[in-house]
Amino acid sequence: MVYPNESLEDSPQKKMGRGKIEIKRIENTTNRQVTFCKRRNGLLKKAYELSVLCDAEVALIVFSNRGRLYEYANNSVKATIERYKKASDSSNTGSVAEVNAQFYQQEADKLRNQIRNLQNTNRHMLGESVGGLPMKELKSLETRLEKGISRIRSKKNELLFAEIEYMQKKSCCSRTCGKTLIITLVMLIDEVIIFIIIENCQLVNDSMLLEKAFKQF
Repeated sequence: MVYPNESLEDSPQKKMGRGKIEIKRIENTTNRQVTFCKRRNGLLKKAYELSVLCDAEVALIVFSNRGRLYEYANNSVKATIERYKKASDSSNTGSVAEVNAQFYQQEADKLRNQIRNLQNTNRHMLGESVGGLPMKELKSLETRLEKGISRIRSKKNELLFAEIEYMQKKSCCSRTCGKTLIITLVMLIDEVIIFIIIENCQLVNDSMLLEKAFKQF
């Protein structure tokens, strides 16, 4: 492969990665298949990165020599091809701006339909506007509601048990604190009683000493 502004001597080789390889058809079937798998995966990865990093609409189609299809599209291959056709025909039918406007109008219509469907689903979940639903959709709605109620009850019971456990721990703590307070009060009362007894004994001793002194006189 000869590139512009390149000499014929340098054109058969291109520096690729760690070494130099000759850009020509690989004759060995095994090596050709291995190279195809590696390059294909790298190409698909680059297409994905381009679509994510640059917010670009990318569609990639690859056919192997055996006719196997490999594709990637961040939107839809068919939608991107249709957009490409409209853009390629815009030179005859209109400007690129008009084609883009039609595309964004279609996307807006899709979003409106999605919003409308979500609103209808929300009303059905609330039991509204279900008169025109067929039996199959009613059964499906009933199943979804039962599953939702089951999950809600499970979460409610989980929170309830956690609250009961917390209250039990709090009650045990309160009882422990109350017992400690009672023991402390009993100890203080005992100390006061002992103090009063000692004081009374001291008064009795003093009275006996005074009475003995008066008798001597």
